[in-house]
This record gives sequence, structure tokens and C-alpha cells, in this order.
Amino acid sequence: MMSVLTGAGATSNQALQVSAVLATFLAGVVAFVMMRRSVTARKTWVWAGLAIILVVAASAPIVWVAIQASAEEWCEYQPGGRGGSEIRSIDDVPALCR
Repeated sequence: MMSVLTGAGATSNQALQVSAVLATFLAGVVAFVMMRRSVTARKTWVWAGLAIILVVAASAPIVWVAIQASAEEWCEYQPGGRGGSEIRSIDDVPALCR
């Protein structure tokens, strides 16, 4: 976060990632406080649901990147990849790697 504030080489993409995590943390704290202050169980569940949706939305890009990186590494060792055997038929190449 300090590199973002001081401009020490952080790109706008990195600043956006840090900002999303920081905003999620602050919204989680607000949701926690609002859940503690709510007088009905319904309002507590609404705030809990919003907090869960927020956490899932904030973590989705990280999970997506991890899945894509895993698939790319796996495809390198499949037929047609850099470390795999030669392609004899298009059916030899897994659908994920086409």
C-alpha cells in the first residue's frame, strides 16, 4: 500500500488490486458493525448476506487467475504443448488446450 501512496513504481493495475482488497476489508468491518447493531434477525441476515456477496466478488478475480495459470501449465505438457508429444490428431489435444 505504501508504494501506491508514494508512487514507488506501482502500476495502476496494482493500485486497483490493492484498492479492491482495502475496500472489501472496510466494507466487511462496516457490515460487522451493522450486524452487531441491528435489532432484528432479518436485518442481521441481510447484512451477513451482503458481506458474503462482497467477499465472493472480491475473491473471484484471484481464483480466476489461479485457475487460468493452472490450466496453462497443465496444457504445456499435453500433446501439442511445448513439453508434450507431437499431435497426431486434433482429438489428442484436450479441449481445454485448443
